[in-house]
Amino acid sequence: MPNTFSQSSFHSRCDELARTDAQLAAILRTHGYPPMWNRPNTFETLVHFILEQQVSLAAALAALNKLRERVKEVTPATILALSDEEMKACYFSRQKMGYVRSLAGSLADGHLRLDAFVAMPNEEVRSRTHRDQLLPVIDRWRPNRTIATMLLWHYYLSTPARGRGDDRS
Repeated sequence: MPNTFSQSSFHSRCDELARTDAQLAAILRTHGYPPMWNRPNTFETLVHFILEQQVSLAAALAALNKLRERVKEVTPATILALSDEEMKACYFSRQKMGYVRSLAGSLADGHLRLDAFVAMPNEEVRSRTHRDQLLPVIDRWRPNRTIATMLLWHYYLSTPARGRGDDRS
């Protein structure tokens, strides 16, 4: 199988993982197939990912929507133009302000070029990240690691409420 997947191959890839991993098989039996979540490859998506860290997905989406209301278009330039108070009004913690501003600054000054990642082979992109602690766990899922992650999220979101009140969007 090629290393990419599509809507048409998604379920067969999930089944392939389930045949080799009992825990992922249990997730499929209990909760069925996960949705095939997909977000555009944009700066706004990266901001959304940062906002989702350590909070409910619903709270992160509320912050993103508040940010969208304030700036209309979420770009590095619009982020860098915001004051601390304006970002706080969009529900950003001090730590998330720092992460998002650092990302925006790196993109604005050309230090980081997201478009360069699109053309890179997967292994080269991965070599630029710190993953030593995850390798023993995720290597057995190769080449379906993204799908395995989606299954784990599906399990997390399908498990009875832990006070999350989330909706993945």
